[in-house]
Amino acid sequence: MFAYSRAQVRKAFEPFGLVNKHSIAEAIAKNIPAFDRYLPPLRKPWMSEDARMGLFDAVALALTFFHSAAGGNQAAA
Repeated sequence: MFAYSRAQVRKAFEPFGLVNKHSIAEAIAKNIPAFDRYLPPLRKPWMSEDARMGLFDAVALALTFFHSAAGGNQAAA
């Protein structure tokens, strides 16, 4: 069983200049066109998180797993 913290997921995307959840989601949508239509708009401080963001969290977690399994030498997104 594998477990990754939020910080570990962000660290996996850091080398690509992706520093927040929305930038990670945008990169996922750009590289996996099937997800493009599910990309929620940028969240304003007073808005709650869009439910569709969970989809991108799951993909980011999977990419973090594959990135760490490859020894960190492969691109995360």
